[in-house]
Amino acid sequence: MKWTALLSCLVCCSAAVQVWAADLVRGGKPAGEFVLAGDATQVEVFAVTDARKWIAEMTGATMPIVSTPTEDVGTKVFVGRNFAEPLFKEDMAALEGSDGYAIRERDGKVYVFGSRPRGTAYGVFGLLERNSDIIWARPHPRYGTIFGRHENLSLTQANLIDKPTFPYRGWGMGHPFHAPSGEWVLRNGGNQLGRGMEEAGWDMLHLAPHNLATPISRLFKDHPEYFAFDPLKGGRHGVTGGEGSMCLTNPKLPEVWAREVIREVHEREARTRRPVDAFLIGPGDNWFTCQCPECLKPIQLPQGGTLEMKDPDAVKDPLFRSTQIFMFLNEAMKTLKQEVPHVKMVSLAYIHMAEPPMVDIHPDMLIYFAPYPTSTMHFGLLDERQAGVWRDRFAKWMTKTKNLGFYEYFFSKPSPLAFYAGENLKTLGEHGMDPSKGYVYTEFDFDRGGPGWDVGAMNTWVIARLFWNPNQDVDALYRYYIQRTYRDAAPKMLEYYELIKNSWVDSGDTTYDNAHTSIPGVYAAMIVKKGLEPRVRQILGEAASMATHPSSQALIRRMSTRYASFTKGLNRMVAPNIQELSHDGDRFESVQWEKPEVLDEFKQTRRYGDILEASQATTLRAAHDGTHLYLRFTASDTQIAKAKARPKDNAEVWPAGDHGEIWFSGPGIPATVFAFDCNGNAYDARGYDRDWNSGWRVVTQKTDDGWEAIAVIPLSALGLQPGVESKLQWTAIREINHGNERPEWVSYRAVPLYSSFFPIIID
Repeated sequence: MKWTALLSCLVCCSAAVQVWAADLVRGGKPAGEFVLAGDATQVEVFAVTDARKWIAEMTGATMPIVSTPTEDVGTKVFVGRNFAEPLFKEDMAALEGSDGYAIRERDGKVYVFGSRPRGTAYGVFGLLERNSDIIWARPHPRYGTIFGRHENLSLTQANLIDKPTFPYRGWGMGHPFHAPSGEWVLRNGGNQLGRGMEEAGWDMLHLAPHNLATPISRLFKDHPEYFAFDPLKGGRHGVTGGEGSMCLTNPKLPEVWAREVIREVHEREARTRRPVDAFLIGPGDNWFTCQCPECLKPIQLPQGGTLEMKDPDAVKDPLFRSTQIFMFLNEAMKTLKQEVPHVKMVSLAYIHMAEPPMVDIHPDMLIYFAPYPTSTMHFGLLDERQAGVWRDRFAKWMTKTKNLGFYEYFFSKPSPLAFYAGENLKTLGEHGMDPSKGYVYTEFDFDRGGPGWDVGAMNTWVIARLFWNPNQDVDALYRYYIQRTYRDAAPKMLEYYELIKNSWVDSGDTTYDNAHTSIPGVYAAMIVKKGLEPRVRQILGEAASMATHPSSQALIRRMSTRYASFTKGLNRMVAPNIQELSHDGDRFESVQWEKPEVLDEFKQTRRYGDILEASQATTLRAAHDGTHLYLRFTASDTQIAKAKARPKDNAEVWPAGDHGEIWFSGPGIPATVFAFDCNGNAYDARGYDRDWNSGWRVVTQKTDDGWEAIAVIPLSALGLQPGVESKLQWTAIREINHGNERPEWVSYRAVPLYSSFFPIIID
């Protein structure tokens, strides 16, 4: 069934011509009141008081909130299910079990209600947005909400019903909780608002262990046989920091695991006094799987036949491990559906589980597919320009289950990612997925005034609206946002939007963008390299002069300032904050190394003349965990057997021969070097002080086609702090030495040592 059919009941929202009107504010004075039941929930109270706050700022009038209607007050807005249920039975039946809401007028009174308190809250926000010029453009408390000043406020849109397509519209915000961002999510239709709001009943109640093995983690002491065998560490190990896995061939484990899940559900329900909506499961942020002999044997498939393991490494053979895991989950579901049938079991198809298994999925298991981290958000998942592995996986998942949704990473950027989101969400409907089982979720960034929101707020807002209804026109949503947000300056900002959009949707544009692509990198690819930067700067300057609303002015000014800083900061090293690196950042097989941006512009070092390509490729990745800077140096070498370097020893002397160097320099910090070679020799020094010790460590490995090093350096040794601007800069150099008379020297952007350094940003 196409999702558009599900929205047929909403035709009256747009088709009906509103001829009725009722004043809430007249001449700057209240002309109505909110009627809210005395036993209203927290989320209902918040919605009404929040609406009253915005009405007061728009009109100067503070509307009364009463539990019993006042006889001599004009327009009454009754908020909540109990007031509406006796009068609007058909609406209540249509809304039952959903987050939807209805707004109805009867006998001059207005009723705003949902089947649950959260739905009523969405109705209050919908009432205000539909009957005023307000927009919650971004979460920032000072300039994120925009509206005009009016002496009068009348209700003209008061006959509609609106239901979200997806039951779960999640926005993961990390730590610590940021209340303005959570409130922005609520106002724009999301129902995962963040820690602190869940157990109070504001959003869906769910459990989400970060690792499939977490529910049984407490059993390790008495039952180590339930956990994965690791031949590198020797023996079996429990779950630490999200790392670890289970021995999935243990015959007792499906029942044991299911009972532990049930225990967690009951404990949460007893504490919160409300039912758990969903239990979200998936692998941790790593590829580790059990390596015991039983888990390496061919899998006997339920439908007949066997699946042979191609490689014990899940990176190289994800199909085997995905099939193993989903067979385990199918067995555990038998107990779960019997004991906690009200809890939706939602599996994250992520890492090796992103590969569709060779078994059917339990019909009550919901899947949210995470096309991450090697896909691009530039093209829809079925687009021929998308990476083939992700096209194939998405297509296969749609044959495995009708209960399919997405887990995405929509961080605010200049790229109009809503076109990617809209295309994929509509594809689910076109291929017969069941929207009532479709969970959509994204990680996103807090709005603490950072660069992403300054340049990409409209993309995040449009995606939030698509999570509610994916059948909306993406271009129309962008234009609606721009008209309400920029007001007088909207014509110029629409011109800016057209420039950005046309650059992005150009069939020849292949700008790569995913969760870990830097914001300046996207801007450079889609604007700077195309020669569009001068026009963007001109448009924003003209828009700033046209804007009269203070918040509109602030938003345009911040966008312009950010773009100017990007221009100055190109070629910088951006080290994202990846907390998981503290557990396995010095392991070459860690999935975390798929996240940072790749710096690959290493050329033959030249002081003058034409820039020459290096004979061997070199790349550098950077990230941090809040305490250490992690640098991964990859030195490709098609003749690695010829590499000449000093034999490995423990003496700290300069690693002459085939080696790499990473240099830092800045005000107050003499030139600091970290050098290492293909045999693992390492050296650090600051200025002329060879005895200086940074407290760093380095690991190296040789591969069939080169060698790699991971350097782990305390941030304090470089005077760096997360989120704090630093004047420290960097460069990197490599010597390729095959025993020839003249080795080849390469460096980042072909720059000789000391002639130029590049910015470094610790996110």
